[in-house]
This record gives sequence, C-alpha cells and structure tokens, in this order.
Amino acid sequence: MTTVKDRIGGWLLAGLVGLVIGVAATLVVQGTLGRLLWIDAGSAWIRLPSQAVAAPLPQTFTTPAKAWDYGATTEPLAGSTQARPSLLRIEVARVSGPVGLSLAKPAGGPLVSRERLVMPGEAPRFLYFRITAAQGPITILVRNYGGEGKAGSVEVRSVTYAVEKKLSDREMQAAIREGIY
Repeated sequence: MTTVKDRIGGWLLAGLVGLVIGVAATLVVQGTLGRLLWIDAGSAWIRLPSQAVAAPLPQTFTTPAKAWDYGATTEPLAGSTQARPSLLRIEVARVSGPVGLSLAKPAGGPLVSRERLVMPGEAPRFLYFRITAAQGPITILVRNYGGEGKAGSVEVRSVTYAVEKKLSDREMQAAIREGIY
C-alpha cells in the first residue's frame, strides 16, 4: 500500500522531470529557430583592385597597404534583404591590421552606414548593420582602415540577414551589445 507521502513524492518527481524536459525542449527550439531566422544574403564577392570574383565564403580578403584603399566588395545585395527593416550580420575572423567594413551604394557610391573597424584580436565576431528598403541597392565594402604602409586582411565567414521583428530579445540584445551600424 502506498502512502500519501509516497504519492506526493512521485508527483514531485514527475513534475520535476516534466520541467527539465520542457526547459530542454524550449532551448532546442529557440536555438533551431534562431538559426533559421538568419538567411544567407547570397551576394558574390569581388576582390579589388583585380575585379576577380571570389569563391563562396568563407574567404580571406586582403587590403592594399595604402590607407583607406579597398580590398573587396560585393555585388549588390539581393532585394529580399531590404524588403523590410532587417539586420545584416557579417561574421568575421582572423583579422590582421586595421580593417573597416561598411555598406555603400554600388559602383563606388557613397557609404550608407558607419564604418565598423575591426582590429587583430577582436575576431571571431559578428558585425551588425541595419538595412531598409529606403537605402536602395547596397554593397559591402572591405578596406584598409588607415594603416598606411601596412596591408590588412579579414576572413569573412558568412553574410546573413534577418527581419528585425522576428528576432528574439536575446538576439537583439546581442546585436545591440555588439553595436548596430
């Protein structure tokens, strides 16, 4: 015969097991959904000044030794990345020398974002840029950030975007901590 104490203990154990399973399932679903929200931006990269098309990412881009000179750009990003307010996320690694990344109008047009400086020892990391339909077509630029006489390089691992409204609070807080440009 079971006592009331045994029954309560069994209920508590079952409740605890259910809670652990629920928390684990929530973490798995959030992690999976978070990865699904970030979509490949899918633009081809072009090495400068050679104008050679680079292989798919990840790729390392080297900047010229001349200060402020460009090392790479992309074809204009697909229109879907700008359909509504979104965040563009660029994953960078293996940085040497000061390298700047920014968004600009195609064909040498003006910058449409602030430039994000990346220094050696700061990578791997994500850089975030806000993009909207009002900006029109945009490209990503990689350039020497004032290191006269010193070439720089950066490995770009991925370029993805997500609609801001669909991001979780945790993902938005990560982007805000990193800085949205």
